[in-house]
Amino acid sequence: MGSTVKALAATLALQLFSTLSIVAVAVMAPKIGASTGIDASAIGHFMAIAYGMSMLGALTSAAFIHRYGPIRVSQFALLIAAAGLVAVAVGSLPFILLGAALLGFAYGPLTPSSSHILSRRAPSHRVGLIFSIKQTGVPIGAALAGATVPALVILANWQGAALIVAASCAATALAVQPIRREFDSERDPSTPLRFSGLLGPIRIIRSSPHLHRLAWCSFMFCAMQMSLITFIVNHLTFNVAHTLVAAGLMLSVAQAGGAIGRVLWGAVADWTRWPERVLGGLGIGMVVAAVLTSQFEPGWPGWAIGAVCFLFGCTAVGWNGTYIARMVTLAPAGRASDASAGSAVFTHGGVLVVPPIFALLVSSGVSYGTGYLLVSVLVLGASGWLLTRPR
Repeated sequence: MGSTVKALAATLALQLFSTLSIVAVAVMAPKIGASTGIDASAIGHFMAIAYGMSMLGALTSAAFIHRYGPIRVSQFALLIAAAGLVAVAVGSLPFILLGAALLGFAYGPLTPSSSHILSRRAPSHRVGLIFSIKQTGVPIGAALAGATVPALVILANWQGAALIVAASCAATALAVQPIRREFDSERDPSTPLRFSGLLGPIRIIRSSPHLHRLAWCSFMFCAMQMSLITFIVNHLTFNVAHTLVAAGLMLSVAQAGGAIGRVLWGAVADWTRWPERVLGGLGIGMVVAAVLTSQFEPGWPGWAIGAVCFLFGCTAVGWNGTYIARMVTLAPAGRASDASAGSAVFTHGGVLVVPPIFALLVSSGVSYGTGYLLVSVLVLGASGWLLTRPR
């Protein structure tokens, strides 16, 4: 049990700071736009570049994890993320685009690495709960960004805030070094690093109808998750007259809901033994929350906006741990990291495709609320697929 707790703590911390590094840019988007002249809605394109590169990072990580170990791969990933934030801090468009690419590539290996560690140490009857607790690193990291980055921007401007977050990522990479020997002990230095091996994780997903269906549903769910995280600060700032600090706080409320939801839904999935239906129900919840979010306007009381943001986070952010646990459970023996890497192509594909379309619609005059309604249509279809064909 001690090894499980240690593994969970390490993977949680790595996931938290990796998420913080990307979401910090979304929180700073209004200030970056004001400083550089780049439209704040272009954060959707930034996220598309980042998550497009994360797909490449995930696919290339599988062989590196087997060869060098998941902790070493995670350490390098966080150092690359730190370099990405430094590039963003330069403030010119070419360096911001470079930062997006580096941050995304660094984000890709974290879930396959943690899946490799936890799949060997999580008790079979608690796999959903263990993976869900680990995945709370995503909403906690995003909540930390929403709560702290606006204050850092006030204290040190947005460039200084980016550099502070970069330093925290580098410090975390160094902090996990003492456990590297234990958790990288199963690495195989003879594992070949071949370009042809990039498609191996995708073949694992395509080989199973259950994995393939889940992966496509994750495309829709992640599109909604990142629409929430990427645009909620802009929506509240420009359309509901919130300050950046107040809007960042609402993002933190949503992420707090996501952290609670991930643990809750993982436990429910373990108890019911029917994770597909749990995921389908969460999709319905996302749609309800997105419809309510589309109706936000200055007359809404703060407590009501906070309640909707909490529900939105609990569902649109809370699904991921249950999903990853199910993918790992269905993966071939010893191939958890490969299945996670393959599924990341579909999951992050939702971010690659949908936020840029969302941003394009907003820049063309469509409201943020309408954007959320359009994404809801995709999620509703995925929920129906899961609920009508649960297995």
